[in-house]
Amino acid sequence: QHYFIQSNLSYSSCRISTRLKMKPGLRVLRRSLSSVVPRGSGVTGHPPLNEPFPGVSIPQYQKGNVPSSKATQITSLANGLKVATTNQTSGGMCSVGVVLESGPRFEKLHKDGVTHFLEKLSFSSTASYETPEHIIAALEPYGGMYEALHFRDVGVFTVSCLPDGVDTATHVLSQTLFHSQFSEIDIESARQSIACEIEMFKMGADQEPIVTDLVHAAAYNSNTVGYPKICPISTLPHISRADVLNYYTSNYIPSRMVLVGVGVEHQKLVESASKYFPSVTSQNTESSVSEVAQYTGGHCYRHDDSAPPTIGPQELPTLTHVAIGFQSSSHQDDDYVKFCVLNTLMGGGGSFSAGGP
Repeated sequence: QHYFIQSNLSYSSCRISTRLKMKPGLRVLRRSLSSVVPRGSGVTGHPPLNEPFPGVSIPQYQKGNVPSSKATQITSLANGLKVATTNQTSGGMCSVGVVLESGPRFEKLHKDGVTHFLEKLSFSSTASYETPEHIIAALEPYGGMYEALHFRDVGVFTVSCLPDGVDTATHVLSQTLFHSQFSEIDIESARQSIACEIEMFKMGADQEPIVTDLVHAAAYNSNTVGYPKICPISTLPHISRADVLNYYTSNYIPSRMVLVGVGVEHQKLVESASKYFPSVTSQNTESSVSEVAQYTGGHCYRHDDSAPPTIGPQELPTLTHVAIGFQSSSHQDDDYVKFCVLNTLMGGGGSFSAGGP
């Protein structure tokens, strides 16, 4: 497999390069967009997107007050934890979750891939729950289930249950966030799971996780969100329990968390948080760092000599994966919604997704 990833600082001078493996040799096709589309000219002949459409009135959006019953209540505790709730319910169930500022973005002082281990170790053995099965047993009377999602700069831990299980749900969250044991057996199990996952990436037809990692590596070279989300093969055998604990104690602290409740009484969740979340934490500041993301641009090329996977009696063809990324707005930028609209207009999503071309 071939991967060519490029991330450019300039929109008007971007260059697409594709490499197509042909038999018996390799044909390289390069095409410069700047030579095809003159700078400042329209591509489709339609009016530019930064001007109102002729004859179309500017929409007037209705502004209304959010009913007090659905408004979000927020309380900040002394340990830095923020508690936010809303009374909206769905099917008689409620959800309690923690949003944590954590991920490969904060691995500068740690080994690459340590957060991939923590992803696999979510809701494992804790001080109060010996195994994940014990967590399931504690939530079962309330119809509870748990889930953990991990991204480049945030982790989300959620428990959904009946309203009378909020206290137990909060306790389960506090256990996995502050009292995970990380036994050697758990660490080795996570290592094997990651190795299997990497092998599946190589064998599967969907290479999006690998391409996404390479896009970020090119756009943010050696900083913040440019660090790999998938644990590199080179560090996989060398990440130890001490490495996991070092990151865990440095970043899993209340001041980096928001406890969120949906369909939950605000004061009840505040009381549960005060009871189960630590009032004071000893943060290892030497191993915790928060950097501003520096967009660098650049390119990244990777070649894989392994044979294509076989599905049934026939091998998959040798493929080349190409991605081009541009610097855009952050989710808190005033232009964020405009970029989302532009993404949709340009055929955002995959060719088989609802928003695809």
